[in-house]
Amino acid sequence: MNTENTASTPRKRRHVLRKIVVILILLVAALLLFVQFGLGFAVRNGAKAAGPAAIGTPITIGSTHFRPLTGTMELGGLVVGAPEGFMANVFEMDSFRVVFEPKSLLSDTILIKEIVIADPVVSYELSGLNHNIGAILKKLEGAGDKADKPEEEADDKSGKKVVIERFVFKGAKIRIA
Repeated sequence: MNTENTASTPRKRRHVLRKIVVILILLVAALLLFVQFGLGFAVRNGAKAAGPAAIGTPITIGSTHFRPLTGTMELGGLVVGAPEGFMANVFEMDSFRVVFEPKSLLSDTILIKEIVIADPVVSYELSGLNHNIGAILKKLEGAGDKADKPEEEADDKSGKKVVIERFVFKGAKIRIA
């Protein structure tokens, strides 16, 4: 009877080990699926939440597709709403697409193969002596004062280099009200 227990113990260990390996594979697969398909949702909700706090206007994004493993990011239906006291949306854009080399994100130089901005519309609205873009800039300046660091700290850090191979900007319109 003792020999049966010793024979079943390695089987139990292998069985437990198989379960652990299967669980790890499923977790890695779930993480990769989230990175590949779920980040767009996170970007859209992040912009919706952080945009008003940062620039004082609502931001909506119709669609997002962020595929870091294949090197594409697309935004559709981006709208930056009107600041308080103004009527027209400040900025609207049908499509924004970036194609990049995924491996370059880990290097010192990020390689962007293409940036395409399609059909952007900028609305410049005057209200008395103020204008909508100035209202956003004031909000940004106020937020920047809180986050400013001493110049010596900012100069010590060197950032990554960015290389853009192709830039397309088409169908732009400006509205003045």
